[in-house]
Amino acid sequence: QMQSHVGTLDQLKTGVAIFDQSQRLVFHNQAYRELWGLDAGFLASAPKDGEILERLRSQHRLPEQADFGVWKRQLLDAYRVLETREMWWHLPDRRTLRVVVRANPQGGVTYLFDDVSEDLELRSQVTQDRQVRRETFNALKEGILVFGSDGRLRLFNKAVTKLWKLPKQVLKLHPHVEEVTRLARIQAPDQPFWDEFT
Repeated sequence: QMQSHVGTLDQLKTGVAIFDQSQRLVFHNQAYRELWGLDAGFLASAPKDGEILERLRSQHRLPEQADFGVWKRQLLDAYRVLETREMWWHLPDRRTLRVVVRANPQGGVTYLFDDVSEDLELRSQVTQDRQVRRETFNALKEGILVFGSDGRLRLFNKAVTKLWKLPKQVLKLHPHVEEVTRLARIQAPDQPFWDEFT
């Protein structure tokens, strides 16, 4: 059963490292080895958690710290505190890791390391694309309203609020097309095209 668990953990992209009560490494998976690029012989020697941290620091692989000693002590406090902690580590090589440190009921801790760099980069690109589209959309002189299949307003540009004097606060509430039409009709009641909307 243990071999089965080890095989499963080796398939994960999440780096897993388990330390016992004496803070010695008792298990690590392939993703952990690859994530940190640590020597297999060193890891097989059951190094202490602090030794691994010192080695990673000397290789400039850990987040830069104003006071490494304090940071290391706070991290190793996990052996005494029975709570799960989640942290974000921004590494010198520009990777970002989501780190979960979980105290084990029988003593020791388990670390889970997820490289979320690609996710963050993708989110950043999506946000930038959205901003560019929004700015382009708002730069148009024509008033544009986009409604969803449920008839509710999904998007509008600044020109709509200027041309039709529609209150932005109301439009942000995603009103139904009938409500938007009612508000617009107040501004231009004599326009012949309103017959098409009734």
